[in-house]
Amino acid sequence: VGFGYLGIGMSVYDAEANTTTNTNVGFFSVPITASYLGLRSDSGVHIFELGLGVTIAGLSASADVDIPLVGSLFHESVMTAAPHLVIGYRVQLGFFQLRGGLTPLLVFVDGDVGVIPMPHLSMGVSF
Repeated sequence: VGFGYLGIGMSVYDAEANTTTNTNVGFFSVPITASYLGLRSDSGVHIFELGLGVTIAGLSASADVDIPLVGSLFHESVMTAAPHLVIGYRVQLGFFQLRGGLTPLLVFVDGDVGVIPMPHLSMGVSF
């Protein structure tokens, strides 16, 4: 399970109208994966990883104008889920682990299936 977020905001001041427009866009993703790590080298250091899961992603956008009695112009949110596969390689050295691989997202649009290849690299500790 993981989490990613990217937020972007901007303010524009119009001196002639004495108004300020604020816009915000946010994107988040939550990948949830079950992985099989059973294919290991004899030493247990090198591991081949296979996994299946789903990535929940959302997009939020809003804008408002600083005019008395007007308030917010719009606020919109969209959320979706896309299945994914994981094909990867891990190096496990004691508590330290380094992994890399490819996670293709499967996207379904109007009856067609698209693939978005997403390479990944991570490092950390294992317990």
